[in-house]
Formats: sequence, C-alpha cells, structure tokens
Amino acid sequence: MNHDLHDGIREQARASRQRLEDARVLLGLLGGAVQCTLLVTPWNVS
Repeated sequence: MNHDLHDGIREQARASRQRLEDARVLLGLLGGAVQCTLLVTPWNVS
C-alpha cells in the first residue's frame, strides 16, 4: 500500500516537472512571437 502511494506521488511529481518545463518553453516561444510582432509591425507614432 505505502509502496503504491509512494510511486503515485513520485509519478505526479515527475509529471508536474514536465508540465512546468513545457510551460517555460511555451512562454519562451510566446515571448519571441511578441518580440517579432513588435519589431515587424509598423507603428504610426505622431
């Protein structure tokens, strides 16, 4: 019983770390897309 619980918690922790890494990658891509949009978009500043 304790062994199964420990394995379940370990698996949840591993999945959580993977989701965090995925989120960091996506945020990095989003940041790059925003940066590219800001550089490419012609701004009419008068």
